[in-house]
Amino acid sequence: STRHFFTAPKAKILVHRELQNPSKSGQYTGSTKHIEISLEDTGLSYDTADNFAILPENTNSNVEIVANVLNYNLNEYFDIEAIDDNNSHKPCFPTPCTIRELLTSYLDIQVI
Repeated sequence: STRHFFTAPKAKILVHRELQNPSKSGQYTGSTKHIEISLEDTGLSYDTADNFAILPENTNSNVEIVANVLNYNLNEYFDIEAIDDNNSHKPCFPTPCTIRELLTSYLDIQVI
C-alpha cells in the first residue's frame, strides 16, 4: 500500500551495523543488519513483535546525479493528474511536490 508515503513520520537511525562477515573472496554471502531507530518525536511506540515498514530516502549525492543526468531542476514543482474519465487512478505519492522530493523519498535510486 502506498498510503504510508502520506502518513509516515520521519525517524532517526541511531545505529546501523552489518552483522555478517565477508566470505573468503571478500564478498558478502548475505546480509543481517542491526538497526536501532529513535521513535522520539514520532508519536510512535514499539512493542516486541510489532511490525513496521521502513521507507528509506536516497542520498543527496545520488539525487543530484540523477537530476543532472536527466537535466531536471530539483526545486521545480510538478503535479500528477489522472487522465481517465472516472479519476480512478490516484498518484502513489503526494502531489504537487518538487523533483527533489520525488527523487529523495518516493523512488528507489541506485547509482553505480
